[in-house]
Amino acid sequence: MSTEKKMKLPDHYWNGSVGGPPMPKMNFMGEEFGRDPMTGFMTALSRSPDAATQFFNATAPQDNAEYVLKDRHACDDTPLDHGDANQSKDATGKALIAAATGVDPNDPNARPVDHTPEHRQVLDRSLTYLSAAGDDFAPELRDDMAIVLGNHSDEVHYSMSTLANDPKLLDRGQLLEVTKQVSRSQDSHGKLNEFMNQEMVRDIHQDHPKDRTRRSSGPGRPPVSWRRPATRRSRRTSTTRRGTPSGCTTASARQ
Repeated sequence: MSTEKKMKLPDHYWNGSVGGPPMPKMNFMGEEFGRDPMTGFMTALSRSPDAATQFFNATAPQDNAEYVLKDRHACDDTPLDHGDANQSKDATGKALIAAATGVDPNDPNARPVDHTPEHRQVLDRSLTYLSAAGDDFAPELRDDMAIVLGNHSDEVHYSMSTLANDPKLLDRGQLLEVTKQVSRSQDSHGKLNEFMNQEMVRDIHQDHPKDRTRRSSGPGRPPVSWRRPATRRSRRTSTTRRGTPSGCTTASARQ
C-alpha cells in the first residue's frame, strides 16, 4: 500500500505507460490481464472477512479505506473489453462486503453473523468516503453497497426513519447520498428496496418498545442474509449492472 501510494498514479505504472516497455499479460485463465496487484489482494481479503475488517479499519501507516475507496486510481485490466466493469474496483467491492458484514461474499452458502463494533466502524467509514465521491461514485460498488446496507438494514432503517437524537445513528446526510448513488443502477436499487421492505415488514410484526432501547445500547436484530448475483460484469457507460439480483431471506432470530 505505502509503495503504491508513492507511485502517485499506480495505474500508469502497472500498465507500463511511464516510459518503459508495456507490461505483458500475466493472467491466462481469464479476461483480465493480471497487471493490477490490487485485484488479487482485494479478492484474497474478500475470502477472509476478519482480515478485510481489519484492513478497512486500519489508519496507520495510511488510511486504507480512504485510499481504496476514494483516492486510488484503478487501471483498466481488461483493455480488450471496453464495456466491462473495472476488475480491481469490483474486487474492492467484494472485500468491502466481507469487511462490513463478516461474511465471505464468494460463499453461496454463507449465513449472516452477528455484527461487531468493528463491522459498524467499516460501515461508518465507507459511508464517509463514498458519500464524498458524489456522482463519481464507482458504478462497480453500487450493488456491493446495496448488500452492505441491506445487511445492516436495522441500523439503516432506524437512522432514516427515527427523529431521535441517538449517537448510535448513522450519519443521515452520508446515508442519503450513498443510497442515491446506489439507486442509479436499476438492479442495485431493486436489491436495496427489497432489503428495506423486508426490514419494514419485520419492524411492523416483530418490533416492541424494548427494541428501541436495544438499538441504542447494543447489537440490534440479526442481520438480513443475502446471496450475491452469479455475474457482476457491467458496462461503465451504463447505470445498470448485468445480472438479476437474487432473493434474500431473513435470518432466523437468535436462540
